[in-house]
Amino acid sequence: MEAEIIKADKGYRDQIWLLYSGLILAGVLAFKYLIPKGLAHLNELGLMDLLVTLRMLYMVVLVSFIPAAVYLIRVGMRIMEHGCYPYPGRRVMFDTKVIRGETAQKRGKNLIWLGTTFLVLMTISMVFTYLRMGSWINNKEWRRFYGNPSRSALVIMSVPVENIEPLS
Repeated sequence: MEAEIIKADKGYRDQIWLLYSGLILAGVLAFKYLIPKGLAHLNELGLMDLLVTLRMLYMVVLVSFIPAAVYLIRVGMRIMEHGCYPYPGRRVMFDTKVIRGETAQKRGKNLIWLGTTFLVLMTISMVFTYLRMGSWINNKEWRRFYGNPSRSALVIMSVPVENIEPLS
């Protein structure tokens, strides 16, 4: 029996390459213009504001992976539903051999597990990050740096504590 092949969709391939190019351009522009402005702003903050801002930034970064995890789960469920990959109606970038049966079901299960694991690890990371940075914000040892921006700057720049002059 001859293998069934789904032909590449050139329009879809062009859309994906355009999307990738746009993401790369957005990344380059962010590194060139936005990140230096953001770092300059962070440098002006006191330590308390800096920690709170960084905690929220980390949360945003972790949340940004949720759509990818949901997409993996969705594709895995469709593969399981149809029993083949690529499932009917799925556009492909390159000529792709259709996989059916147990191999397709296994691929679908693996994608579902990968997406679910992704979501669980993101949730654990978000809780841990929130709690850990909250403990830093509320720690008495850190509080001694809040009122003195020059000491705060030294701590942020990772100057060893023994090189920082004690408060008078």
